[in-house]
Amino acid sequence: MDADTLRAILSAQAAAQEKVLQAVMKEMRGMFSSMTSTSTTAHVTSAEFVTNSLSARLPEFTHDSENGCTFDVWYSRCEDIITQDGATLDEAAKARLIVSELDAPAYARFTNHILPRKAAEISLAETVKTLQELFGHNTSVFTRRYAYLKTQCNGESLRDYTGLVNRRHEMAEFNAITAEQMKCLVWICGLAAPEYADIRTHALRKLESNPETTLRELSAGIQQLLDIRQDAKLMCSPPSPAAPPSEINAVEAKKGQNKEPPSPCFRCGGLHWAKECDFIDKRCHACHRLGLKKGFRKNFNKKRTSNLKKKRKRANQVVIAASATAGIAPIRRIYRTVKVNGVSTRMRLDTGADVTLLSHKDWIAVGRPKLLPPLFKLKSANNKEINVRGYFKCTFAIDGCQGSGTCHVADTTSLLGLDWIAQVEPLFDRLIGSIRYNAISDSTLATVRSSLTTRLRKEFPAVFAPGLGCCTKTKASLKLKPDATPVFRKARPVPYAVQPRIS
Repeated sequence: MDADTLRAILSAQAAAQEKVLQAVMKEMRGMFSSMTSTSTTAHVTSAEFVTNSLSARLPEFTHDSENGCTFDVWYSRCEDIITQDGATLDEAAKARLIVSELDAPAYARFTNHILPRKAAEISLAETVKTLQELFGHNTSVFTRRYAYLKTQCNGESLRDYTGLVNRRHEMAEFNAITAEQMKCLVWICGLAAPEYADIRTHALRKLESNPETTLRELSAGIQQLLDIRQDAKLMCSPPSPAAPPSEINAVEAKKGQNKEPPSPCFRCGGLHWAKECDFIDKRCHACHRLGLKKGFRKNFNKKRTSNLKKKRKRANQVVIAASATAGIAPIRRIYRTVKVNGVSTRMRLDTGADVTLLSHKDWIAVGRPKLLPPLFKLKSANNKEINVRGYFKCTFAIDGCQGSGTCHVADTTSLLGLDWIAQVEPLFDRLIGSIRYNAISDSTLATVRSSLTTRLRKEFPAVFAPGLGCCTKTKASLKLKPDATPVFRKARPVPYAVQPRIS
């Protein structure tokens, strides 16, 4: 066998082996591709099975914040099922699983909120965060804690009431409350009066923006707000002239107000004040009067008569006018020299003061007589009390007329009050003489009226003549409307017996 033949045989064997090798490689590729497709199909089938299984186990989410059904509560209940039992699922599948458990209103609200994006485009963390914001509590933590402290049993069973307390306790997050937050809660709840409404609003806003605010910081912030408002009011007020302010000192007796009325209500007979009566706006069916109950007309008439007979109350005021200012003529005041216990004192005459006041300087000048506790309370024009040191009994002399009475020592100028003026008859008569009016007796008035009537009858006899008289000043004319049409009215039927008389 020569070399060429051997070479040809070897070449043929190599080509045959190459064909066999290619066939084996092709078959192996087919086997590998079939194995890969089978694995992918099995993985997809397993993920779908896990999703369906978890969806059947998870409860449907329905938002009801008043009863504590929020997304936080639902997610805390189902988080272990989603994260542990669904560990083989990816993040997108978990997000789709959570969204699929929303009821129709919650799903519509969620999808409308994330527009123009779709639910499949949002990650798991963003989905959970968005749902917590949308379906959380509608009220603040402070409101839930306040409602928890005000929880009461309203007729439900003890088991239901126990569940209500537990649910509200969890909603109020009392497990996470700190001592400072509890102090702030009690501090705000104590500001229950209507005048503190604005302060409560600012305090709640500050507490909601920073839940870690301490009571000291909260109080300091509110006090700063009040100080700023006071400064703003001072800036807006007009500047006052450099002159001593006016003083209006009211003398008030210390009277205790009865909690209960001294007598039954004259409108209905109930034991309450008449201004608080329920019949004040109701009308009596018997006499048709407003403001009384049926059967109490007699009491109503008595009360009305007594109110008409009541005298006008007089305000006890001591007026001290301001000194002269620029552009205003100075006020001429009336002073009198009064001898108090033999010591001459210059006092301002004030007919509006029911009591006599003595300044501390003049009290020292008259020898510092022993003072008794004050009987009255003095107030200035801005309703601030004036310091009354006390009073003493003394004798006085005005224009040679002697008298005795009480003198009150206060931090004000010396005023000669009406209680001392009334004891000096010449001075008192001069004061009241300037306000007397000329009175006309009934007999004089009747005579004047009679003479006037007689004179008018003689001067204008035609006016007072009996009858309608005749008007000669103008002529009367009747005109019909242009579009007026006559209207026919049938005569009223009358008995046959009287027809001859009528016709």
